[in-house]
Amino acid sequence: MIGRARSGDYTHDRAVEISEAEVARIREAPEQCPNCGAAFTAPILRGQNEIICEYCGVTTRI
Repeated sequence: MIGRARSGDYTHDRAVEISEAEVARIREAPEQCPNCGAAFTAPILRGQNEIICEYCGVTTRI
């Protein structure tokens, strides 16, 4: 196990790759609230379908 860890064999098991469709969806997400114009500062996480504005509370679908 130590040899496997030193060679970096565990690194490919740690993270699941994100599909191109998911990356494109995140890139095209709005950067500011359509209601009040405030910037969305929270990071968008995998599987997240909506963003809630921290200023006005409006939910925006991604």
